[in-house]
Amino acid sequence: MPAGRGGVARRGAGAGAVDRSDGWGPWLGDEGSGRWIGQCGLSAALRAIDGRGPHTALESDALTLCDGVPTALPQLMTGASAAARLGAFAPSVLARADEDDPVASAIVLDAARALADTAASVAPSDREVVLVGGLGEHDGLRLALDTALVERGLLLRSPRGDALDGAALLAEPAGLPHERLVIRA
Repeated sequence: MPAGRGGVARRGAGAGAVDRSDGWGPWLGDEGSGRWIGQCGLSAALRAIDGRGPHTALESDALTLCDGVPTALPQLMTGASAAARLGAFAPSVLARADEDDPVASAIVLDAARALADTAASVAPSDREVVLVGGLGEHDGLRLALDTALVERGLLLRSPRGDALDGAALLAEPAGLPHERLVIRA
């Protein structure tokens, strides 16, 4: 399952059969992805700035993006590269979660649960899941995802190669040699 700016779970089995879940793009899906985490972080920061939500260290990170003018943030998050800009805020959320900011930590837990739900919807018979993408490099998110997957009867395994290896396997006419679930986030 890749999880960066987008999020999708793909399960392959012999003869090229592939099931997928989510991957509906930044405005209709990709729950738990880097774009989703960044967007949730910016929304939480704006709620805190407005006094509608709890204070969070994400406020200062968001204000840095807009030179201290929060009303400028919505305009910065529009256009063709809006999803990329939202996803670029995910490292701030992950870093603040590492610092035990309760708001950022809750977003990371919600992301892990969303990715686990996506994976569970197309779980393979061996119940093993592989996470690929930039979010897989974050220890806190991996731990939260591992816990969320176990709660759903799934096991998080390390990938046997890199993203290019996986793409090559999916492109082969015979499909994946064994049933596998890959979460791209």
